[in-house]
Amino acid sequence: MNCSEVQASLVDLLYEEVAAEGRARLMAHVEGCDQCGERWSHLRVLSAAADRWSPPPLPRGIAERAVARVASERAREASRTCRVSPRIRS
Repeated sequence: MNCSEVQASLVDLLYEEVAAEGRARLMAHVEGCDQCGERWSHLRVLSAAADRWSPPPLPRGIAERAVARVASERAREASRTCRVSPRIRS
């Protein structure tokens, strides 16, 4: 395997979406190649950091404001429906 092939497969390797034989080949390359080894290491560090991250809490009342906004937008759209002028007759 060359570096391009290995680097294209690192995410699959990280998520264990590579069969055992392919995993062994990828890891053999990663362990013997400084560039791919460094990318593998960085990918694992980033993945671990992402696993630890949690989003901040939402502000109070945001769900209620969102529902009200959607209702307001729907009402406005409903009022914009196309109306046929009484002067136009078939």
